[in-house]
Amino acid sequence: MFQHGRLLCFFDENHWGNFQRYEGATRELDSEEEEELLDYLNENYEHGAQRLADPEDGDLAGYLRDTNWPGATSCAMSHLRGLVKAATDGHEFALVFEDDAVIPTSVARKRGWCETCPGNLCFCPSAWAFCVEEAVQLMRRAPHLDLLYLGVGEAFEPHGPHEGILSDDSDEELGGITEMGYTWCAEAILYARSALQDVLALKLHERLWAQDETIPHLYSRKPWNPRFMESLKQVGFQRRWLAGAPAEDVEEGWIQQLEFFKEELDSAQLALAWRSSNSSEL
Repeated sequence: MFQHGRLLCFFDENHWGNFQRYEGATRELDSEEEEELLDYLNENYEHGAQRLADPEDGDLAGYLRDTNWPGATSCAMSHLRGLVKAATDGHEFALVFEDDAVIPTSVARKRGWCETCPGNLCFCPSAWAFCVEEAVQLMRRAPHLDLLYLGVGEAFEPHGPHEGILSDDSDEELGGITEMGYTWCAEAILYARSALQDVLALKLHERLWAQDETIPHLYSRKPWNPRFMESLKQVGFQRRWLAGAPAEDVEEGWIQQLEFFKEELDSAQLALAWRSSNSSEL
């Protein structure tokens, strides 16, 4: 892709496409544009948001391209490959987990998914089944929702002003949904059909960027990269997505990242999984 500007991609036996970066991704930033970008982040985003555009080597242009994270581009490619396949197959929902997604025992017990796992992580297949089932139930009760985050990362934009996204809030067990602001986390995201249709219509595989940046820009109230937004508008993007997370667990999330459980990383079961993830290199 670096050499030729695009990379041929196989989606399924009937669909092929080209992965390529969004228009403007490789154009160099001048000093004025760099200053404007940093001022915008400081003005509109939460404390710590300079991390969005302040890599150690100071290469902001590189950050607009791929955020300089190891594996960021390939991560976006694998996510988009799955979303395109789900969209073309006509699925109502697509729930995408990253390879180092885990369910904490504290969450599994709180939600009644597990009562037996002794450590910090739940290993029960039934807990994953319950998690998927409840996520889909929540999404079906929120017909205007495009995304449901089951794991919530760093919040750069405040959560939305209400939890009244659900069309029917009579189900006490599931609780409500809080509108999400810009966040970095792709551990577990449930996509509605409306989002899958946009993935195809906007040809997101031809507007490639880091996954943790692409998706938040589609629902953010104040997206920070004007180049990426312009590339979307050029192909007809108008409707800002609505993203949510389970309200009662909005800070912790149902799904978390393996790297945060340091005491579990050297176990025979998990050591290889952790070391195969790019997060171990950071």
